[in-house]
Amino acid sequence: MFNYLSDYGFNVISIEENENLTEKTIVEVKNLLASNRVKSIFLSNNSEESELIKSLENDYGVQVVRLNTLSTITSDERMDKKDYKSIMLDNINSIKLAIN
Repeated sequence: MFNYLSDYGFNVISIEENENLTEKTIVEVKNLLASNRVKSIFLSNNSEESELIKSLENDYGVQVVRLNTLSTITSDERMDKKDYKSIMLDNINSIKLAIN
């Protein structure tokens, strides 16, 4: 979902539980977390935390950062005139906090 972040220098590894998730990927993520090279997992606001993500949170203390998409905008946010630009600016701020 967040593959576009690779355009900005992020190493994006999907741990979405589907047919593409391999044990090799899970081991790679655990190694990155164990070495403190990764401190955050990004998840869309409308996604539930999988058992894998819950396990990573508990085992490694990784922070789950929720990012918005236009499909996750609430009626309250629409009433507050949230739009694509403001949502992306909110996401940028959330990412900055997560990586600093």
